[in-house]
Amino acid sequence: MCTRQARRRYYETSLLVLMLLLLLQARLAQSLPPCSPDQATALLQLKRSFTVNTASATAFRSWRAGTDCCHWAGVRCDDDDNDAAASGSTGRRATSLDLGGRGLQSGGLDAAVFSLTSLGYLNLGGNDFNASRLPAVGFERLTELTHLNISPPSFTGQIPAGIGRLTNLVSLDLSTLFYVINQEDDRADIMAPSFPNWGFWKVDFLRLVANLDNLRELYLGFVYMSNGGEGWCNALVNSTPKDQVLSLPFCKISGPIFNDSVVRSPKVAELSLASCNISKFPNAVKHQDELHVIDLSNNQMHGPIPRWAWETWKELFFLDLSNNKFTSIGHDSLLPCLYTRYINLSYNMFEGPIPIPKENSDLELDYSNNRFSYMPFDLIPYLAGILSLKASRNNISGEIPSTFCTVKSLQILDLSYNILNGSIPSCLMENSSTIKVLNLKANQLNGELPHNIKEDCAFEALDFSYNRFEGQLPTSLVACKNLVVLDVGNNQIGGSFPCWMHLLPKLQVLVLKSNKFYGQLGPTLTKDDDCELQHLRILDLASNNFSGILPDEWFRKLKAMMSVSSNEILVMKDGDMYGTYNHITYLFTTTVTYKGLDLTFTKILKTFVLIDVSNNRFHGSIPETIATLSVLSGLNMSHNALTGPIPNQLASLHQLESLDLSSNKLSGEIPQKLASLDFLSTLNLSNNMLEGRFQRSLIS
Repeated sequence: MCTRQARRRYYETSLLVLMLLLLLQARLAQSLPPCSPDQATALLQLKRSFTVNTASATAFRSWRAGTDCCHWAGVRCDDDDNDAAASGSTGRRATSLDLGGRGLQSGGLDAAVFSLTSLGYLNLGGNDFNASRLPAVGFERLTELTHLNISPPSFTGQIPAGIGRLTNLVSLDLSTLFYVINQEDDRADIMAPSFPNWGFWKVDFLRLVANLDNLRELYLGFVYMSNGGEGWCNALVNSTPKDQVLSLPFCKISGPIFNDSVVRSPKVAELSLASCNISKFPNAVKHQDELHVIDLSNNQMHGPIPRWAWETWKELFFLDLSNNKFTSIGHDSLLPCLYTRYINLSYNMFEGPIPIPKENSDLELDYSNNRFSYMPFDLIPYLAGILSLKASRNNISGEIPSTFCTVKSLQILDLSYNILNGSIPSCLMENSSTIKVLNLKANQLNGELPHNIKEDCAFEALDFSYNRFEGQLPTSLVACKNLVVLDVGNNQIGGSFPCWMHLLPKLQVLVLKSNKFYGQLGPTLTKDDDCELQHLRILDLASNNFSGILPDEWFRKLKAMMSVSSNEILVMKDGDMYGTYNHITYLFTTTVTYKGLDLTFTKILKTFVLIDVSNNRFHGSIPETIATLSVLSGLNMSHNALTGPIPNQLASLHQLESLDLSSNKLSGEIPQKLASLDFLSTLNLSNNMLEGRFQRSLIS
């Protein structure tokens, strides 16, 4: 009883103290004077310099003349008016202006911002300034600035000399906007606007940092340096002794990057020198034993990774050495104990066994696109805390180790495009409650798929295509309620159409092509809803032994093909776990025949909708209900025994890009209304008994 009373008194006292603090804060806010009129005037002039649109209306909703600018969105003022009184003005002054990421548009940066001379924080990043030049003078007036961010700028030309005079700067971000485009081989090409038409160019790094001895964070991505590697390195060491974050990707640095002076350099925590034409591993970095983030990707480094790299960087949690020419790990297969959470060694020329970090946890590994030849079975248990292992497109042979089943945290396992043989360890599918993506595409695996999948199945994507699997699809897959992608194409799997998949509420991609499936899609299936795959967006049944008619009612059940979806990508993504450097993502992929070509889509847009029933034994007429699938992108019914006319209703498929009805027994006139399909770029009606001419020159 006494304990309960004491606890109650404690909570009551805490609540009273909190209320008093809130009251005191409110009183202090009321006692503070409003912002100085000259500050409000400058801010309103800056507001008027931006184009009036939805973005500006949202950003400046609270910016109204006659109100206290200290309460405007993105604006903060000092807590007293002593400075204002000393300067002879009345009211408080703006100390922070944050308009970052608002999507604002302007013809250039208005000089009004330079009247806000008390600013300590200025963020204009993520806005559009129409490739204008920064004012040549003005920045030198902002002597109180500690944080300046105009990244990614749509500015061009030189960095004003005044920025180099801001001696109080702690963080400077002048990075230029760039785009990441994934090519069909899954390799990322990073592109930026060409110099000098966009971004800062011919920047004198020595002059820029000469007076910035308080700088701790420097971001100059895609800023074209006029100094060679050794020049900016010496400037960094001599002028910024406190620097901890250095990000200079795509800076077109030439000449030696590091020299012995780096030994005297500050202890850097984050280092990004991606795409800087580095040809030799920077040995001087071995003295940086406090590094947390290293990105040396997209360079020309070759040979082995120095052994000291694994033994020195004990605090490292992000390492990206992808897209280089490394040939050796430079260490035993069992790497030393690291705190690393992300290691990317993809797109190199590594050989031998896959390296295994010792005593890891929450780790992502990307070893794809190398020449690794095997997995050390005895070291697999060291992967106990791994989240993701991507080792696609290597030369890994042998069987899949059953020891993977002991890795209880594994979410992504991608061993596609190797030469693995044998069967899938049953425990990998039957006993796993964590794996979300299992990609074994393009190996030499055989046998049947495991059949006893448990109710706690977590699979979101399964790709077993281009192997030698046989038997039937396991009906226990109905336990996988989160399954989005199932691709078993190009195997020897048989059985009738898996209508039980209507129990998979999230299934969007189903690829059964080039197997031994047989039987009808109906008509018995049209009598109830036991085959309603209403979320399906890609259905590929090509090159099987399906037969019978294509039932009208069955196509009515493909509800997702009737509604417009957002232009998003099918992706497995968990929350951002380690700042901006590490989150679990995986792009779902699939290979289908589209526009007459076998294409691998490394990004499956939700707007891409496809039906392929080609190379089967379907007969009868083309169902008119296909015309209700209004967002269909591609339709392939070629190489069947379909008869009758082409339905005029197909002309209502306004999103259709590819239509292949070739090698059937179709007859009658070619519907001229098909010419009204603006997006139709591939049309194949050959090898039929059709009459008439098509008025557009796109028949293939």
